[in-house]
Amino acid sequence: MKLLSSSSTIPPRLLFSLILRKSNSSASPSTSLHKIFELFPSNTDDIGKEPTSDPQTSVKIRTSQKPISENRVLKQSIVIRTLLARNDDPVSALEYYKWAEKNHGFASGSADPLGVLLHILVKSPEHCRMAKNLLNHYVFSDSVLSAAVIVRRIVNCSKRFGFELNPRVFNYLLNVYIKGHRYTDAIGCFRTMVICGMMPWIPYTKKLLSTLVERNMLGQAQSLFRCVVLRPESYDCATVHLMMLACLQVGKVEEAQKYFMEARGSEIKLESSIYRTAVEAACRKLDDKLACSLLREIKEKGLVVSGNSFTCVICTCLKQRNIVEAIRLKDEMIRSGHPMNLRVANNLMKGCYLHGDLNSALELFNIIKDELTPNENTYSVILEGCCRSGDMEKVQEIHKEMKQAGIPTSICVVNSLIKGFLEAQLMEDATKFFDVAVETGIANVYTYNNFISWFCKEGMMDKAYAIWDKMIDKGVEPTANVYGNMILGNCRKGNMDAAIDFVSKMLQKNFKVNVVTYGVLIQGYFNGSESEKALGMFDHMMSLGIAPTNFTLNILIRGLCKFGRTAEAKERMKKLVEMGFSPVCT
Repeated sequence: MKLLSSSSTIPPRLLFSLILRKSNSSASPSTSLHKIFELFPSNTDDIGKEPTSDPQTSVKIRTSQKPISENRVLKQSIVIRTLLARNDDPVSALEYYKWAEKNHGFASGSADPLGVLLHILVKSPEHCRMAKNLLNHYVFSDSVLSAAVIVRRIVNCSKRFGFELNPRVFNYLLNVYIKGHRYTDAIGCFRTMVICGMMPWIPYTKKLLSTLVERNMLGQAQSLFRCVVLRPESYDCATVHLMMLACLQVGKVEEAQKYFMEARGSEIKLESSIYRTAVEAACRKLDDKLACSLLREIKEKGLVVSGNSFTCVICTCLKQRNIVEAIRLKDEMIRSGHPMNLRVANNLMKGCYLHGDLNSALELFNIIKDELTPNENTYSVILEGCCRSGDMEKVQEIHKEMKQAGIPTSICVVNSLIKGFLEAQLMEDATKFFDVAVETGIANVYTYNNFISWFCKEGMMDKAYAIWDKMIDKGVEPTANVYGNMILGNCRKGNMDAAIDFVSKMLQKNFKVNVVTYGVLIQGYFNGSESEKALGMFDHMMSLGIAPTNFTLNILIRGLCKFGRTAEAKERMKKLVEMGFSPVCT
C-alpha cells in the first residue's frame, strides 16, 4: 500500500488489475477468489474506494460524486463474481442481478450472468419458481441471442464455475418458448438440449410436438422426433405413442399409423397404450379389417384388450355393415369381462335394422331396458328402425314409452316419425307431429322438407307451396335439397317456368345446380314437348363443366329419339363416346 498517497491518481480499474495480480501470485487458487471478494465487497457502490484494514490510516481516493451508473461500465465479470459470492443465498443473488440489470453498461443480453444465477436458483426446489420467472423475463426482454446459443452458454457456465448440470433450467427455458409461441426458438432449444445430452421432459416434448403438428408444421415435428429416435435410450414406446397422439389430435391418421408400423418393426417393446391408439387410428379410417387384426395381435402378445378398444372396433364393423364380426366381438368383449355398454348396444340395434333384421334390434332394445338405462339415442335408433320397416304401430308404442320415461322428443326423432308416417300413408299422424314441432318452434328445415318432398313426389304442388310459404314465414332458410324438390315437383307437373324460377333463386343464394337438377329440367322439357329447350339445357350444363351421368345422357338420347330425331341422337352419342362418356341406351 506504500505505492498510494493522497495525491494518487491511479484509476480504479488499474487498481483492480494490480490487486488481482497480487492475489493470484501470493495465494493458492482455493483462497485467491475469497480474497478478491474481500477486497471487492458485493455492494458495488463501494467500488472506487481504497480497500484497507485500518480505517484510521486509510487514504481515500478521489472519485467523482456522480452515481456509478453514470461514470463506470459495470462489467459482467464483476457481476458474475458477485453472484458467485452469493452462491448460498439465492434471494440475495437475484436481488443483486436485478440491480445490476439497471446499471449503465451492463450487458443485459448476455447469457453468462444469467446462467450463473439460474444454476444458483435451481439448486433448491423452493427457488425454482424464481428461475422460471427469470427465464420468462429474459426471453421476452431485448435479448437477441438465439435459443441454441443461450443453451450452450448456460451449459458452459455450469462447466466453468463447477455447477451441476441441472435439466430443470433447460426444460424451463423450452417451456417459455413454447408458451410464448416462439416455435423456431423452441425447436432450436430442443435440438441443442439433445446435442448436449439432455432429453427434454416428456410433458414439454409432447406439448411441442402436438403444437407443431397442430400448426401444420408436421415436418419440423417429425424432425424433432427423429432426434429422439437417434438416441436409443430415449426411443421407447412412450415416445412413439406421444407422436401418434399428436398426429391423431389434428386428424393426421395415416402419419400416426406410419409411426406405429415403424415402432412395430423395431426392437422396442410395445405396450397396451400404443396398441389402443393404433386401434383408434384404424377405426377413424373405418378400416375394420385392420382394427380386428390389431385386436388379435394384442391378445397374442398377452396384453389386455380394453373395453374402449372393443367398443371402437365393434362400432367400426357396424359402420362397414360387417354385422357378423360385430356380434362376434360383442360376445368376446363380454367373455373378457367387459360388460355390454350403451354405445355398443345402440350401434348393434342400428346394424340389425339396417341389415333388415328388426326383430333382433327389438330384442336388443328389450335387453337395454332390462340391463341398462336407455337414453335419447337409444329411442331414436329403435324408432328410426321401426319407421324404416314400416311398423308404425310399434313406433307409437315405443314413443309412448319414451314419453313415460321422461325423455324429451328431439327434433331428430320428430323428423324420423314424420317421414315414417308419410311413407306409411298415415298423413294425419304425420301432420300431428309436424304441427306440434312448428308450434313449439323446434321444427327445422328438414321437418318442412319432409312434407315438401312428399307432396312434390305425389304431385300435390298446392300443398307443397303451402308448406314452403309457412317455412319462409317462420324464417327458416331452405337448403339446396328443398329447392331441388320444388324444381322436381314443378317439372313433373309441367310448370317449367316455375321450375326455372326456383333455379334462379338457388343461384341467387349461391347454391350450385348439380347434374341431378339438370337431368330433372331436361326431362321436364322433353315431357312438355320442348326438345330444343331440353337440348339447350343439356348444352348449358356441359358448358359449365358439369359432367353428365348415364341417367342424364339416357334422358337426352331417348328424348331425341322420341321426337324422331334419331340421326341427331346418334351423332350426339358418337361425340359423347369420343369425349369418354358411355350412354347405356341404344
